[in-house]
This record gives sequence, C-alpha cells and structure tokens, in this order.
Amino acid sequence: MQYVEVELDPQETSVAQHWFVLKKKPGCVSPHASRHQRSNKKITRLFQTTPYFSYVKFDIVIQYERKNIRLKVERVLSKPELEKYKVSARNNSFVLQTNRPLLKGKGLKHKPAIWRMVEGDYHRSYILELIIKAIEAKLKSL
Repeated sequence: MQYVEVELDPQETSVAQHWFVLKKKPGCVSPHASRHQRSNKKITRLFQTTPYFSYVKFDIVIQYERKNIRLKVERVLSKPELEKYKVSARNNSFVLQTNRPLLKGKGLKHKPAIWRMVEGDYHRSYILELIIKAIEAKLKSL
C-alpha cells in the first residue's frame, strides 16, 4: 500500500478540517483509513492513496443574457462507474454527478451521459444545461 504523509496544524482537530487540507493534495482519500502520529506538537497523518481520486481542475465560461459567466470546475471523485464535479462561482457551488465512465467502460459511445445534481441547490435548468455542455466539451478537449 502507498501512503501520503501530510503535516497538519495541532489546532485543526476535526476530520472535516483535515479533509479540507487533503482535498488540495492529489491522490488522497478520506482520513478514515489513516494512522496518527504526534511529535513535537505537530500532527503527521498517513493517508492511503487510491486510484479513485484523480485531481482535475479547470475553468469554463458560459454565455447567458449577453454576459460571460466564469465558473471553476473541480473533479472531486472518479470511480469506474461515476464521476463527481464541483462547480463553483463567486457565491454558489454545487456538485454534479455523471455516469460517463460507466458508459465509456462499456463501450457505449453514442449514448448520452446522465448528469444529476447531488449537492447544492440551483433552480435554473437552462443555465445548468449550458454548464453541463461546457463541462463535456472541456473534458473532450483534455
């Protein structure tokens, strides 16, 4: 097994704060399978790496009512059957889930992927469709 060593501040004690620090590091998974070491008031945690976490981050621009809206997109989870993408703007963020890897693994090139919102709240379906089309176009170019 491979492990990634991360040093954390002693004031950060909750699992959520540890996970927030680890999201920035590629190849890390949740701290449930971690080992703990304390030395000289610094916390060192070893996190098991998996192939399911692949770090991808990019920007997209959509046009809506003659305005360009810039959004940041980050892949937060990638498994053989699904992917999750976090889309964030200035004041709002939500997570979209797709079955694109499952279709790709089965060789179904012409079947459209199903996208659905897993976290967050966004009510404008037209803008959501524009965001999904922009993400798919960007993923094809990567």
